[in-house]
Amino acid sequence: MYSYLLFIVVLVGPVFLAVGIVVAWKRWNARSGKRSPLNQKRIHLPGEQLRIRIDDLNEDVGGHLITLIMVGPYSLLVVLYLKIKAIQLSITTTDIFVAVLAMLIIAFAISALIKSMKLRILAREGLAAELITAQNLLPLMGSGCLVFNDVPAKSEGPNGKPFNIDHVVIGPNAVFMVETKSHKKPGKLDESWKAFYDGKSLKFPDYRDTSMLEQAKRQTKWLSDYLFSATGEAVKIVSVVALPGWFIENSNANAYAEIIVSNCKNPKFMLSDKYGPSLDAAKKQRIAHAIILRYPDLDV
Repeated sequence: MYSYLLFIVVLVGPVFLAVGIVVAWKRWNARSGKRSPLNQKRIHLPGEQLRIRIDDLNEDVGGHLITLIMVGPYSLLVVLYLKIKAIQLSITTTDIFVAVLAMLIIAFAISALIKSMKLRILAREGLAAELITAQNLLPLMGSGCLVFNDVPAKSEGPNGKPFNIDHVVIGPNAVFMVETKSHKKPGKLDESWKAFYDGKSLKFPDYRDTSMLEQAKRQTKWLSDYLFSATGEAVKIVSVVALPGWFIENSNANAYAEIIVSNCKNPKFMLSDKYGPSLDAAKKQRIAHAIILRYPDLDV
């Protein structure tokens, strides 16, 4: 009887534990009351259905690989159980060592699973926000702007870390570095849809933030230095922090601040002539070529 229960625990225990953790995490996350600020319809980008299909196929491939990996150990467990079920089992030092090791591995796996689930949620929220911002920037192309998304970059130094610039817009009078941020709206606070910007920090209903502005400054400096080295010309770069779905208090006045904060639902401010003299077509082309060089070669 005890050997049978042990077999069941070893065989299906980790699976039920993983399912339980995922369900509990989803329920806990739902109880926070926080909700996405995004309320726009998202127009499909080129290849959207193919991307979804590829993601589904990736899940299928992963499931088949797990099956191949697990069929051997599980089959061995069944064979061993059939051979030892009639034998009187006794606990040895080796058994205790293996049990402790298994518990440590399970604890590590649980911690890694929870961390990965948190990162996946943040990544999905960030992706949704970037897609909405990219969609809002598309009409600018009808006014002669050039729009680039997810521009690869790398910090300075031999051990520089790669990062990306969410959007770069080459406007009529300046280049705009747009960093999109996603922040959920709290559920039960007053004016939970409004963010205040004083030129130095962003005040959300539940906390105050400066890291978004500091990141925008760093990325603007990188883009300015890169375009100067690539084109040999100084290029006017305007920093923009995009918060899709939020209402930005005093956003019109902030157009004159060092960093513009906007939901970018109406990005026509990028067409203004107050950012400096017009960029001629040749200079725009040189800037665009320098940005295109940052993208990797197509690999299919």
